[in-house]
Amino acid sequence: MLRSVFGHTLWRHRRSLLGWTLGGLALGWFVVSFYPTVQTSAAEFRQILERLPEPLLETMGIDPATFATAKGYVEAELYNLLGPVLVVVYAVLLGGAAATREEEDGTADLLYALPLSRRSIASQRAAAASVLLTALVAALATTLLVGNPVYGLGLPVAGIVGINVALWGLAACFGALAFAVSSWTGLRGAGAGLAGSLAAASFLLDGFAPIVDWLSWGDRLTPFDWYLRGDPLAHGVGGWQLLLVGLGAALVGVGIVGLERRDLGVTLGLVAFPLRRRRTAEAARRGGESWMLGRIWSWALWRRRRALLWWIVALAAFTTLLLAVYPSLDDLGGDELAGLVAAYPKEILAVFGVTDPESVLEGPGFVSSRIHSSVGLAALLVLGIGFGARAIAGEERLGTLDLLLAQPVGRARVVVEEAAALVAVVTLVVTVGVVVPMLVGGPAVGLGVTAEGMVAGNLGMILLVSLYGTLALAVGAWTGRRGMAIGVATVAAVAAHLVNGFGAFVDWLEPLRPWSPFSWYAGPKNPLSQVLGWQQPALAATGLLLVALAVVGFRRRDVGV
Repeated sequence: MLRSVFGHTLWRHRRSLLGWTLGGLALGWFVVSFYPTVQTSAAEFRQILERLPEPLLETMGIDPATFATAKGYVEAELYNLLGPVLVVVYAVLLGGAAATREEEDGTADLLYALPLSRRSIASQRAAAASVLLTALVAALATTLLVGNPVYGLGLPVAGIVGINVALWGLAACFGALAFAVSSWTGLRGAGAGLAGSLAAASFLLDGFAPIVDWLSWGDRLTPFDWYLRGDPLAHGVGGWQLLLVGLGAALVGVGIVGLERRDLGVTLGLVAFPLRRRRTAEAARRGGESWMLGRIWSWALWRRRRALLWWIVALAAFTTLLLAVYPSLDDLGGDELAGLVAAYPKEILAVFGVTDPESVLEGPGFVSSRIHSSVGLAALLVLGIGFGARAIAGEERLGTLDLLLAQPVGRARVVVEEAAALVAVVTLVVTVGVVVPMLVGGPAVGLGVTAEGMVAGNLGMILLVSLYGTLALAVGAWTGRRGMAIGVATVAAVAAHLVNGFGAFVDWLEPLRPWSPFSWYAGPKNPLSQVLGWQQPALAATGLLLVALAVVGFRRRDVGV
């Protein structure tokens, strides 16, 4: 297993693959298991859907003629949003790591000293990433194959294979893009940021094009449109799905060329900032940036400045597009849509953090259900947990923690400044990516968010993400294991999110709901309808407690350098 680059790559990802595949199995089985509930309310769903405009249904990925059938339900719920988000995120992370992980770890010289060409090494790593991606998609496919007879879905095996090949091709495209960009630049953050931003833009363009005239030009130009074109769940693999696979293969080839031509350990700066890079060098020579590079927290920000730019741009674009779409809701059957939301299985809405379904059609509920409770919050948690895990455990894995500890500062200060950098990063991304677009565009579209709701919702999101980021930092400080830090923080966040969501509808979970940080954050309706009170100090105090625990663990542990 360890005698080839291909085998070593698979072995190195074995623990993370287990977590992702278990998540895929749980997600697929969860969606499939609620089909009988939808089937029981089939007549009610059909009546509501028939009154809704077709463009709105296209945006939601719903075919009114088939939604109450197994095919329509599985396609709308599993393969229009939840499945693509899970698999595309995994593919993007794999693509960036396949290109630059050894350089980040400082082991590239050992890898490229092997009697193998760069092309062979890059090809083996890309092939291993493809196998890992296949394992995750196979987990989703397994839930359909097993659930097919159990719940009487009646889906053709060729269709199950076809939709999952399509999903693999979609994820492979964006994963290969991350691999290509990271291979040419040597920056994993740039590759993952660009690929993730384009994936989000493609998803939004495909979803909102049917109801927003100025987006209609891009309806047929996105990978998300090609992904389901030809109805692969009914007819199996088609030409459009093979196009996605071919595009992914082409991007891998581009990445291999970039890796062959680039000097290892030397990153190519973003073309958009040549003047800035020159000014940076001049300022550094003059000592003008000593304040930025002479402190642990500011140095942590400086190192991640390019990745932060991509996060801010992507989140700001997402927020702006949601604000632009909001006025279209009333013109597209607001009353009927309210009826659809009311009839929807509450357990599925809970997965998206929607505990008060009626609030989704109001301005604060509409925005918060997408930014503060589902897609936006999930992306920020990825950012915060990743930053926290890298702060101590990541430095130790890279072999640079000894340089950090060689500074004339104590371990407690290292932890505190890393935590401060985490909070600063999250605050910057939320402020520029969410708050500024809402302040500018909210009044223009009649969003109706109060000043208190704006402060409480966004401050709460900053504190919640920082809390789980500091949890990752604390686990990393105690164990020195970045993977464990990410795993523990992610499991804790998902569990608390589900307790808050399902606690609103499931009796035996209701007593646990007040203990979930997500409950403190979201309140009884949604985060943007929250009030300023004890909840925000409670989130802040929990985060500070985790920082204190991290200090204790880091002081007591023998550090591997």
